Amino acid sequence: MSKIEGVAVFSQYIEDPIEYGGTLIRLMYLDKKAVKLHEQKHGKNAACPAPFLNKYGREKWIYAFDSSIIKQILSIELPNYNDPSTWKKISIKGKCVEKQISGIDKSDNQSLMLPNTHFNSCRSFVVFNLIETPYLNIDW
Repeated sequence: MSKIEGVAVFSQYIEDPIEYGGTLIRLMYLDKKAVKLHEQKHGKNAACPAPFLNKYGREKWIYAFDSSIIKQILSIELPNYNDPSTWKKISIKGKCVEKQISGIDKSDNQSLMLPNTHFNSCRSFVVFNLIETPYLNIDW
């Protein structure tokens, strides 16, 4: 089991999760080192400039282990990288998805295979447990 900790600064719900292999949320977050660097350069209450997020942000495609986690993930208020009051400290336990074996789109019987590069660097992550805390309420 792996653990992800950081500050979620941007995420988006996937409109059609089946098309993306069951992904619920695309998550961009800053790890502890990047959070400290952001606070030094821009302050704790400042927005995260896109170039900073592009350089230091990490991306995960989040999948749920079971229906209770699906409900929890879909109830999260999505953060806005321009508004630190919406950011969340996240602690996620789960497992990296290493590959997709198969999948069929029931609407047209076409294969749903994602490219192998989608699974590089633990980009896809099955969540067993998720804890979130407002970013402005934490100290590293």
